[in-house]
Amino acid sequence: MAVGAAALLAGALALFVLWGGPSSGSADCGTLLSSDGVVFSERGTTERHAEPFGTALRSVCEDVGRNARGAVFTDDSRTLTTYRFAGYPASEVLGVRYRDDGPFIVFIADSVTAHDRDQIARELRR
Repeated sequence: MAVGAAALLAGALALFVLWGGPSSGSADCGTLLSSDGVVFSERGTTERHAEPFGTALRSVCEDVGRNARGAVFTDDSRTLTTYRFAGYPASEVLGVRYRDDGPFIVFIADSVTAHDRDQIARELRR
């Protein structure tokens, strides 16, 4: 009987570990933008010149609690001024400036391939 109970306990413990243990009740939050139905993820900064373009919603972070959703757009999302960079379509690349004299934060559309996102981010850092 003790051997059967030990085997059952070992199996339950193995499943617990495989499933990642207890729910932490938290989610990761990266900053996202939403502009004209396109979602953009933050990809670094640049000192390049950019022209004012339009506005976008900035995600809010819902990273705690049982139903943590991470970065989401809600009624609490702030509207930010966006900028466009010469040579890059605004449907794929936008900039946001949090300080008047600071660098631009670069946001690249999630629809752009990972390879192209990396390449664009590298180009804009130069």
